[in-house]
Amino acid sequence: MAAGISPLFPHLPRADLRSFRLALGAGVALVVVLCLLRLYPLALVAAAVAVPLLFLLYLWDVDVYEEEPWTVLAFTVAWGALFGAGLGYAARRLPSEVALLRGSPDTHNLVWLGIVLPLAAYVLSLAGPLLLLPYRNFNDVMDGVTFGASSAATLLAAEAIVNSADFLHLGFRAAGDRWLWIARLLTLGVTMPVLAAGAGAAACGAFWLRFRAPVRDRGALGLLGSPLAATAAGAALLVGASVAELYLKQWITLLVTAALGAAALVWLRRLIALGLREEAAEAGARAEATTRHGGAAKVAAFAALAAATLGLTSLAIVLARPPAARPPCRPGVPCAVPPPGTPVAAPHVVAGEFRSGKTWTSGRGLSLRYGDTWDVVKSSASGLVLQASGSGGLFVVVAVSVAPASLTPADALSSEVDSQPDGFLGVQRDTSSAHVVLSPELGFVHGVAGMYSATVDSPPSPGGKVELAFEAASHASATVLVEAITNETAHGTSASSPFPVLEAVDELLTTLSWGGS
Repeated sequence: MAAGISPLFPHLPRADLRSFRLALGAGVALVVVLCLLRLYPLALVAAAVAVPLLFLLYLWDVDVYEEEPWTVLAFTVAWGALFGAGLGYAARRLPSEVALLRGSPDTHNLVWLGIVLPLAAYVLSLAGPLLLLPYRNFNDVMDGVTFGASSAATLLAAEAIVNSADFLHLGFRAAGDRWLWIARLLTLGVTMPVLAAGAGAAACGAFWLRFRAPVRDRGALGLLGSPLAATAAGAALLVGASVAELYLKQWITLLVTAALGAAALVWLRRLIALGLREEAAEAGARAEATTRHGGAAKVAAFAALAAATLGLTSLAIVLARPPAARPPCRPGVPCAVPPPGTPVAAPHVVAGEFRSGKTWTSGRGLSLRYGDTWDVVKSSASGLVLQASGSGGLFVVVAVSVAPASLTPADALSSEVDSQPDGFLGVQRDTSSAHVVLSPELGFVHGVAGMYSATVDSPPSPGGKVELAFEAASHASATVLVEAITNETAHGTSASSPFPVLEAVDELLTTLSWGGS
């Protein structure tokens, strides 16, 4: 992919292209190294800015826009950054939390993340460059190509960083498998921006070909040169890539988006060949593009910009990181002696306190009561899925499943952890002593429990950390497994629990009755 990026920088001589390829290769290597060190937040930012930084260097290095450089930057890079940030903020509220339990994207995610969001990004990335179409100083196909490519790449970078901003207050590390992170960030930082830049450049170039090129050239490319057809083709490429991100594993997605990006670049080459012939035919009306700096200077400038970006990101992480949570009790050690005279809660007494609400009963006779704060997502004889939401986007989803007692609680929990969906960049054990479930019980039956962390992976970028709590217990003929997922951040020492929202789950589970199981 790095060897074929020349269509994105059409005014660069062959010798200068080598320095741009070297800079991109160095950016890829940096992302891989940061992932191997598990510094995923830094790696994400490095991946997001790599290709946009190359476009900044390109516009700075090439003299072709010397007369109006600020106009070019304002309507390409700045436009993409502004609207990308807006889309990134909107994208944080779009994913379906319930899809995290189902193991595959639901219709909501397919429509909003796979179709609507990439189409909105594509249309906005074209809108800025098209505002420059009436300017006579920008009257070549090559102008449209450059404007469209830089706007699209910058928009995707800003969208990814803002959508993943939650990582900035979680420290320098995040949950997940390093190899899945490498594949995901190479998709985010190389194949997707190259695809978006190629599709945006081809679509904008088609507009310039139709409305600014000499009349004799306007039909030279046939359907590929039609603005309507080019816009539709670019939209199809981006939607296809976004749907692949939803349904395919990370490494397969990387290969698919690389193939789509290569197709976009081949398409773009046809347009650029025509644009270069137009420039050659101008016979001195426009000076040949030259570069201001040597290859070493460009690589050094890229390294300096990347270092500055990572430095600012590191500072933001340090300033935003919350204090570490401390356990209210040490595992296995009572917090305090119970007050004298306090009765121990009996099952029939507790059950009497939860007569309000609705009842779910499984096929094996187990029952559970829940109040109006819970929304039913799915209810069947073998399981129940509930969801509750709070302010600021806080959510918790609880799944209760019932299996025969031949499945031990430990095996049920282990199997559920191993079968977590591809929507996570790996699920890893939460080893914090502050998060240990001290006495797991389901309906006053002792069981097993485990706390895990994961990073949600969905378009346009890894979206944040979630905590997964598992509890399982067996009684009579049934084994019950409970899985709770929340995006709540662990609280500090002032909270009664590191995840207060899980207290509502505990309260819900106290209503569980094993019935005739």
